[in-house]
Amino acid sequence: MSVNPQALAPFSCTYSSQVPELLQKLNCSLAISTYQAGKLVFISALDENKIVQLPRTFDKPMGIAHDEESDKLALACKDEVIVFSNAEELAKYYPRSPKKYDALYMPRASYYTGNLDIHDLNFGANKELYGVNTLFSSIVKIDDNYSFTPVWKPNFIDRIVSEDRCHLNGMAMLNGKPKYVTAFGQGNSFQSWRDTVTTGGIVIDVETDEIIIDGLAMPHTPRIFNGELYTLLSATGELIKINREKGTYEVIVKLDGFVRGMDLHKDYLFHWSIKT
Repeated sequence: MSVNPQALAPFSCTYSSQVPELLQKLNCSLAISTYQAGKLVFISALDENKIVQLPRTFDKPMGIAHDEESDKLALACKDEVIVFSNAEELAKYYPRSPKKYDALYMPRASYYTGNLDIHDLNFGANKELYGVNTLFSSIVKIDDNYSFTPVWKPNFIDRIVSEDRCHLNGMAMLNGKPKYVTAFGQGNSFQSWRDTVTTGGIVIDVETDEIIIDGLAMPHTPRIFNGELYTLLSATGELIKINREKGTYEVIVKLDGFVRGMDLHKDYLFHWSIKT
């Protein structure tokens, strides 16, 4: 059997003409995980007209955390969480391309967790790692004591078991601790969120256990920017701002595709979406 080489296209991306200049002026790179392709991809400006992408292969990469102070990067994979540290001096002498890169993230620790389906990952105030353990419907700490240490679960979940009962998936941090989470439903049985997957989404206040808003269309990636709570509605492709007192929301922008993953850098919000 022969295979047409043209059918096996390399990993590639397209971009609008303003992107390279924007990334260069912001002096930043984008890190995107895609478990479908098994890649962690860094996107940077080569100059004002071109970008360079650097994909690396991992087993089902999902949640990404970055600690700006220590310049460490953590990546949640299928059955482990890997912590990388930036060796800036080594980057200058990278054998294949000396003096090309300004950062080189080296693996420094690996926590063997087993399959947890960690959708979101963040460093806390004391550099501890918090993860959204979607399979076990809980927020957990990742450390070298256990596969995971539960620190919170929704009050409608009666047991921490591997049943993905509500599809807990996103976590907004405040003062170095989890503050808000997103989930697809309020069920307490095996994958019960599937019954109302596009209409049963909720946002929960971790400190009070209060559901501050419900009826959302597959909410993902809650984030607090400038004191306001935002989240993505994947099913409708919308970025929304939530009024926490009234339990309502305002659509900020309608995006293209299945949106999931965003971050703010200076005055620019970057998001990740899958075209449908």
